[in-house]
Amino acid sequence: MRLVVDSNKLRSTDLDVFLQARMSNFAVLTDFVAMEAYKGDTLIGIHKSLEIVSRYPSQVIVLKNSVHACKLSGRRKALQKRLIDKSQTTGFSLFVERLLMAKNGHLAYEEEILAKGHDADEHFTKMLNEAITMKPAMEELGREYSKMERRALRDKRDYTPDLAEKIITTVLEIAGWMYQDSPHVKSMPYSHELPNTYPFRYCLACYLLVLNRVSQGGVLGTAPSKLRNDFADMGIVAYATFFDGLMTSDQRMSELFYETSTILKRIFNAEVPYLEK
Repeated sequence: MRLVVDSNKLRSTDLDVFLQARMSNFAVLTDFVAMEAYKGDTLIGIHKSLEIVSRYPSQVIVLKNSVHACKLSGRRKALQKRLIDKSQTTGFSLFVERLLMAKNGHLAYEEEILAKGHDADEHFTKMLNEAITMKPAMEELGREYSKMERRALRDKRDYTPDLAEKIITTVLEIAGWMYQDSPHVKSMPYSHELPNTYPFRYCLACYLLVLNRVSQGGVLGTAPSKLRNDFADMGIVAYATFFDGLMTSDQRMSELFYETSTILKRIFNAEVPYLEK
């Protein structure tokens, strides 16, 4: 089983038990989780966050970062394989050795890790600024839903046909804008491949997040740092829909992962291993 692991589970006994149970169990790591581990007090945080997976280096899968993931096609064949960073996955044992050397005072490896920590801090600062600018647009999206529809979303009822159609139409429109404006993709995928692309799944997860926030009272009162973390979480959710599931202690994230997976499978006929077990 290949589970995408959230940063809040990297130091948990659940992860240790999962990896110890079977050699065929794998911890799948995303760039968002790596950046969480690097940010702040890098030298201390990275060692604590990767202590468990360092014991099972052959059971770790490292994924391509989101920039590269955006460029991948949505062909069903080898869909999961294309997301895996082969070099970082096979080289994870060496990376663990370098972490240990840095911990023991090897200056060159210390500097390498600190540089990655600096990059992570810069990236999260950029995401924070983006979250601030996106708040009005998110609130505007929420106004498209009536009081009754927001209540249905809050109560987690089954979508009515009209509500489902509204969600589908809006997500497709946003995905179209994303493909037009993104510097990381060259062209819009074929319609039957679109639901199997990372950008589309990230777009869907973020939109469902907005609906969740709106149903709970809106986003204007939500701290920008929280919205930034929400968007990072939705990146992890999007990756997890390509694998066997998500290991997280965040209830909202778990619910949005299930909702994203269900819509992908039932409405868009996408490839979702989690729902095909």
